[in-house]
Order: sequence, then structure tokens, then C-alpha cells
Amino acid sequence: MMKLIFSLSLALLLSFTASAGTLEDAEAAFEKGDYPIAFQLYYTLAIGNNANAQDMLGTMYILGVGVKQNFAQGVLWLTLAEANGSEDSADTRMTLIEQNKAQIIRDIVEKNIF
Repeated sequence: MMKLIFSLSLALLLSFTASAGTLEDAEAAFEKGDYPIAFQLYYTLAIGNNANAQDMLGTMYILGVGVKQNFAQGVLWLTLAEANGSEDSADTRMTLIEQNKAQIIRDIVEKNIF
């Protein structure tokens, strides 16, 4: 009985690991335009502190690519990416904020954030 439980646990663990995907898988899905799969793969990697995946999640949120546009989530993920060693995240964050600042201001006003 213990062997069966161990075997089933090992099989479950291996199937989860195999389905988690790699950064390359996420990038390939993104490049193909399969944004839901790319988002899922990036998210799984991002919660594991992968700075590149966090950077891409932030970019997807700010641009509204594959997800509903959400500037707060975008800035959050880009900030986490920078904290985890992404050299590009600070520049990406500032560029995207600069390009979208009119919408960010509208969001702040509409949601009465201040």
C-alpha cells in the first residue's frame, strides 16, 4: 500500500513539474499569440520569483495583452522583477508608464485613488 501511495505521489509530482513549463515555452506561446497559455506559464514562473517572467507579466498587464489592462498589477510585477534582479524592469516600467500616463491618470481619477 505504501508503495502504491509513493508511486502515485511521485507520478503526480512529475506531471505537475512537466506541465509547469519553462520560460522558453512561455516566450514561444507569447510569440505565437497564444496569450492565455503564455500568461499561465509566465504566472507560474513569476510566483516562483523568475524575474524575466515577472517582467513579462507586468508588461502584459500594462499593455492589456492577453489580460484585462491593469496598471497597478503591471507596476507590481515590474517592481518585483526589478527586486529579483531584472535589469530591464525599471526601464520597462518607466517607458510603459510614460506611454500610458494619460490612461493611468484617468484610472486614478475614475477610481478616486487619492
